Order: sequence, then structure tokens, then C-alpha cells
Amino acid sequence: MRELAFWSEPQVPDVPAAEARFQRILADGDLVPLSGLDQRLQDFVDRIGERAPLAEIVALGHAGGEPLYSRWGIVVRFPEEVTKQVHPRLGSAAVKLRLHTYDRTRGSVFGVSEDPGISTRSS
Repeated sequence: MRELAFWSEPQVPDVPAAEARFQRILADGDLVPLSGLDQRLQDFVDRIGERAPLAEIVALGHAGGEPLYSRWGIVVRFPEEVTKQVHPRLGSAAVKLRLHTYDRTRGSVFGVSEDPGISTRSS
């Protein structure tokens, strides 16, 4: 299973900071429904449903039949065998929404800093 994390912040972090962010997302005890997320994360979830139906947006809990997520970011999982179809679509949606992407399998982070001229990839 492949796992990616997506979030927004002003600067692209290094890999250890991205892994810490990933862990913070999964351990978050203050979960919210989709409507409680940053607008970019809401838009990302909406786009993923359309562009990458093989990807699972990981709900960290449920309340009233509604999935709950972390304000720290979104984790997406998909089978390794669909990586070539799914990964580029997720990455494209993240870049358009100015979200950072952490790929745990590759141990890499990609994102666009708030200065639009700076694009960073960290491995």
C-alpha cells in the first residue's frame, strides 16, 4: 500500500519534518468533518474523488455517519500496482492547490513555497 500525505504551510519542509507531520496527522485527537478543513484541503478531497477514484482518502474517525479528518492534513492510500495511474493525478492536484506532498515510500517531499518562484523537492 502506498501512502501520501498532503497539507499546506508556507515553506516546504525536509523529509524528517514531513514524516513528523504525517505522524501528527494520524495521531490527531481533534478531528473535524470535511467542512472543518482548510479550503485547499476540501478542494483536494473533492478533486481526488473525481481524478483518482482508486485512491482512498483516509478518514481518521467518524461522527454521525460523517468521516472525520485532521486539520494537519490529509492522508491518501492506494495499492502499489496503480501507482502509475494515481500518483501523477494526486501530485498534479496538490500542485494546483499549493499543497505539499510527502511520499513515505520514496522518502520525498514536494511542494511550492509561498514565494511562487520557489519549488522544492527534498529526498
